[in-house]
Amino acid sequence: MFVFIALQMYYDHRTLQERGLVTTGDVVAVSYSKSGPNAAVRFTTADGRTVQANVSNSGDETEVKVGARIQIRYDPEDPTGRVEDANGGAGPFWTVGLGGVVLLVGAAYGATRVA
Repeated sequence: MFVFIALQMYYDHRTLQERGLVTTGDVVAVSYSKSGPNAAVRFTTADGRTVQANVSNSGDETEVKVGARIQIRYDPEDPTGRVEDANGGAGPFWTVGLGGVVLLVGAAYGATRVA
């Protein structure tokens, strides 16, 4: 399950890398979870629409504040669906993927102990 989630996140990231457009957005709300801050950003698309979307991988807590301007990358085919921090790394993908590998190793170890 973890590996599937990591692969889906990676696919979304690659899609944005290939066809995404970069622009500047204004942070209009910030919420916090265990994985870090989640920002809602308002921005204008290349075709002139003003939209608001949640940004994945929105940086660290010291950078993301309401009123801040951040560089984002969005999918022009779905500007409110896939949006990420243009300066963000691939950390979440590897964290989820590594969690899946650790879970699989633990399950394999457990299976050999039972047998």
